[in-house]
This record gives sequence, structure tokens and C-alpha cells, in this order.
Amino acid sequence: MKLFEKCLIACDIDGTLMVNGVIPEINKEKIRFFMENGGDFAIATGRSLCAVSDVTSQLSEVTLGTYANGTVIYERAEHKLLFDATLSNAEYGIMFKVIEKFPDVGIEIHYQDNVGVFRGNGETQLHIKYESMRTVDLKKEDLNAISPNKILYLFPSHGQQIKAKAFMETFETESDYVETTVSYYGKQRFFIEQVPKGLSKAIGVKKLAELLGTKEGRVYAIGDYYNDVEMLETADISAVPNDSPEEVKKLADYITTGAENGAVADFIDYLTTIRRK
Repeated sequence: MKLFEKCLIACDIDGTLMVNGVIPEINKEKIRFFMENGGDFAIATGRSLCAVSDVTSQLSEVTLGTYANGTVIYERAEHKLLFDATLSNAEYGIMFKVIEKFPDVGIEIHYQDNVGVFRGNGETQLHIKYESMRTVDLKKEDLNAISPNKILYLFPSHGQQIKAKAFMETFETESDYVETTVSYYGKQRFFIEQVPKGLSKAIGVKKLAELLGTKEGRVYAIGDYYNDVEMLETADISAVPNDSPEEVKKLADYITTGAENGAVADFIDYLTTIRRK
């Protein structure tokens, strides 16, 4: 039996696997080692299916992923959509309330392998550039013809993000609202992701492990931010980079080196030591 047979690593992208669009070479090396020794390596991200070319171009071996905070599971090598959860058209109602309350917000609608810009601003332009996404412009009359996995709200400040999330949670909906942040082009960015209620990275990883036949006790996860918390809590062994928020680090079984220095590689070394005992 290979060292990592029937083992799964679920890995966040931004601030974990890569920093400013670059995957450290040591991460690539150790991920290949993990996979060559029988392990399944999957990205677990809030990004949509079409927004990971910066990962796949640097690490083409990684074909598994759970996307849009657990709403999509996809296998790239065989082009298989393994799971797809969408928001109902009624959930657009909260979007229009947010636009009225926060007129500076940018809005992207992510559906399967597509991204539509419903309300563009400077934040959407930079986000599209950073993730190398091909997009279309959407109008109100287009909305009923698509089934979104998530609606992404892009705010110009942390303060607006906090106020908007509190506002959104005052309404009875069939959605959850995930607060996320990522750093690119020298600045922290602040998002809210509207996804179907009850879904998360953790649920996506659980479903993926079931599909792969991962053995009990062999689901591992690494992430750096609050939207990774549930995934970290439900993993059998979890890791968090040492430059993550203190509240997130408290949840980890192992604290790795910083993301820029190869957090994922450090975690794989830690798992290697455990598996060889």
C-alpha cells in the first residue's frame, strides 16, 4: 500500500496554496510527492470553476476541486461535474436590496463555468483581472435564464462588508452569506458570497471524500481564513499558516510556516511523518 493511499488533502487557494498568484515551488514539489504516493489532492475554494487557471497553469496535475464554497465539485481530467447546487431565482431578491442599500457594491453572478457581471465597479475589474476570468455582462432580464451557484458582492472597504453582511442576515432567505477576503495588487479585498443554505467548503469536502472513497481518519485540510473554519473543524487533521488570524490558528492541529514559504509543503511533511509512524 502506498503511503497516502485513500488520503485526501483539501486545500484553500489564496493565502494558503498561493500568494499574489504564485504557488511556491516547494508546494508543487510536495504536492506531486503526495499524489505519487497515492494521495488525492483537491482545491477547496470560494472561487468558481472558471477562476482557477492560475492554479492549473502552475500545477496541472491537480484536477479535483470543490468550488464556489462547496456548491460545485468537478474533476477536470475527465470533465466530470460531480455535484452542482444552485440558488433559486427568488434569491435574487436580496441582491436588489443590497444594491439599494449599498450603491457602491460590485456584483458578479457565478454559474457553473461562467461568470456574469451584473454590476461592475473598480473591484470587479481587478477581481476579473486577478483570476483571469472570461465574463459576460448580465442585465436584469437575463437572470431567470441562469442558475447561479453563488452571487459575489465586492465591497470597497471592510466597513461596508461588515455592514452589508449584518443587513443581509436580517432577511429570511434560502441563502447563506460567507464573508471572505483576499489580498491582490497590494491591497486587501472584501467580499460576501451568497450561496445555497447549508453548503460550505466543509460540505463540499465531505461529499468529495465520499465520492473518492477516502478512508475514515484520512481527510486532511489546510486553510487560512474564516471561511475555512468549518472545513478545518471537520477534517481529521487540519493545518493553518502561521500568518493567519489568531482565531483561525486556534482551530488547527498543526501551524505551518507562512504561505509565501510553502505552507502546503510544510503540512505534507508533517503528514508524512505521521503516516510513517
